[in-house]
Amino acid sequence: MLGGFTSPLQVKEVYGISDSLFLMIQWRLTADTAKVSRINLNTASETELSRHPYIGRYTARGIIFLQATGRFH
Repeated sequence: MLGGFTSPLQVKEVYGISDSLFLMIQWRLTADTAKVSRINLNTASETELSRHPYIGRYTARGIIFLQATGRFH
């Protein structure tokens, strides 16, 4: 959902990946940061921000509000 991993350690956050499984597979993992799409918080729409699984609709609305009031740089 994020468009890629920026670090192999992020695989530990995937539902169903136990610590023991991660330890068994970590030597096979790499991350290609060139393929990760970034979201510009200064120009992204509320809809675009809300699609990010770590942001969600409520936080996206807050970011847009802070941008509009000039409190977010």
